[in-house]
Amino acid sequence: SDSALAELVGQALTRGAEAFGPVPVPRVTFISDAGRKGRTSGSLQGLSSIGLLWEPGELLERSRSHDTFHETLHLWFGGAMETEQWWTEGVTDYFAARLYAEWRNDPRELAALVYESLANYGRIPHRTSMTMTTERREHPGGDNTVRLVYRKGMLAGLLLDAAIRRDSRGRSSLDDVARRLLALAASRSARRVTEEEVREETVRIGGRPAADEWARVVAGTSLISAAQVAAALRTVTGVDLPSPASDKARAKILLNNPNP
Repeated sequence: SDSALAELVGQALTRGAEAFGPVPVPRVTFISDAGRKGRTSGSLQGLSSIGLLWEPGELLERSRSHDTFHETLHLWFGGAMETEQWWTEGVTDYFAARLYAEWRNDPRELAALVYESLANYGRIPHRTSMTMTTERREHPGGDNTVRLVYRKGMLAGLLLDAAIRRDSRGRSSLDDVARRLLALAASRSARRVTEEEVREETVRIGGRPAADEWARVVAGTSLISAAQVAAALRTVTGVDLPSPASDKARAKILLNNPNP
């Protein structure tokens, strides 16, 4: 319904403002239309209009609601601040998933979106041979589902957020890094923040755990596992959220051996 869509858009703006500061433009126009099957969303990257393409009847499904949050957050990342694409797309995707799940008051929404990214990350041939920054420069091809800057970038957001929360005992998060980067960008005409500045602020706020996670996930090419993702989700949400694959494996074991 119109009221449900208005609430979704309103929550995307409100949650973004609560996390990262006031909406960077005085007026935002959301433009939605039915697209071709398989098309997801497109944004005008932080300008005052946000375009979204949907299939009829799917507008308020989890993935499309997440898209609305993602494109809205481009008002901050890609609009008020420019930096490496793994942040403006991938980390933005993580923030969108987390804020959407917080609005729904259901951490399983975050887990579902994160594990979807992990599954797509597992299908990227160059996931352990190329960093996200190198991928952007070399353009190996593929759509957003098989690009590290999107899929690994989302996982990097989760893992860095968890590292910061662990080091600070929950007093700080990746949101604090984002607000600091936005403040840096606001002082510059180009609104650009370098990757090294992103690292400096992440380590300053998150300490050694964040530095180690950065070296492994952002600067390195080590494989990200489902166990690492589950541990990070536990830190961020406070509950155990195993991967769907783990659930299926556990169910199979119980089916074959009901009295372990």
